[in-house]
Amino acid sequence: MNRTHAESLLPLRPLIFSVLLSLSESDQPGYEIMKQVNEHMGRRAIVGPGSLYRVLKELRESRLIEHSPRSSSDARRQYHRLTLAGRRAVVAEAGRLQRLVREAERLKLIARIRTAR
Repeated sequence: MNRTHAESLLPLRPLIFSVLLSLSESDQPGYEIMKQVNEHMGRRAIVGPGSLYRVLKELRESRLIEHSPRSSSDARRQYHRLTLAGRRAVVAEAGRLQRLVREAERLKLIARIRTAR
């Protein structure tokens, strides 16, 4: 089987997946990413600035995200965006999770989730 680079990164850690999901919608500064990640993670975990910025650095080093040229009135605010590799990774992880959910549905462990198409 010939695995893509994105598939070789799977499974993504929940925090990484959540950050990539957050950036799938638009370029964002760290504070906005942190707010969305905490919404995604719910009561399971509260992600603070230290954890988030370590993950952002890791994602930049892995070339899954990069700094965005988007400007802000606050020079300290840096925007981040997905790279093509980051988009492929988040899509691959979403597909992997979707297959797991389908299997759980098949085994009647969870109710079938209806999706609008």
